[in-house]
Amino acid sequence: GDSSLLFHSTGPGIGVFGQLVGVNDLPDKPYSLQLDARRKAQELQVKQLSFVSEGLSVEASGVAHKFPEPRDLELDVAAEADNLHAIGKLFSVAYLPALPLSVKASVKSDAAGGKDELRGHFSLGNVAGEVSGQLSRKKDLSGSTFRYHASTPDLRELAGARGIEVVAAGRVPARLEAELAVLPEQLRITRLTAKIADDQLRATGLLDFRQAE
Repeated sequence: GDSSLLFHSTGPGIGVFGQLVGVNDLPDKPYSLQLDARRKAQELQVKQLSFVSEGLSVEASGVAHKFPEPRDLELDVAAEADNLHAIGKLFSVAYLPALPLSVKASVKSDAAGGKDELRGHFSLGNVAGEVSGQLSRKKDLSGSTFRYHASTPDLRELAGARGIEVVAAGRVPARLEAELAVLPEQLRITRLTAKIADDQLRATGLLDFRQAE
């Protein structure tokens, strides 16, 4: 059958709201949360999902044509955070750098039944990057391929945010590029290149996630 949900909540403290839904340790800061979603048979449409609080905003919309399976998707997401480390602490991830983050990403479905297309770009401090990919419609995503590249005019900012001291007389430009392929219980590194100042690295490989017998 058909179902729909229109939800809107605002308040002076997201921490109290989090406790009501079973999520603890959220900061006691003003927030706004909106959700407009509809489901018909296997299709789930999210017309609007937005969350805004101090130092964080998330906007998303999309359609999952084969819900709950993660395939045949139309998705647009945009997020901004003033401090990634502070956001990570909410989810018990303490190693993220204390730098501003901006992300925009989209997934577009192939009407012919082929692979869904992923496009995204991000900035983390002075690091800028892009990711693209072809998403397989298999449950384990095997057959998917990804391309990634990121660069920074000076790696010292990111290193310093992670507590790593880089001794250099001037700027340390850096660039990373990678091509990956998802296999059943494996990840193939088709190509990986990195350049930090005048140092270069190239690698290929295969990561096997199967348990040893």
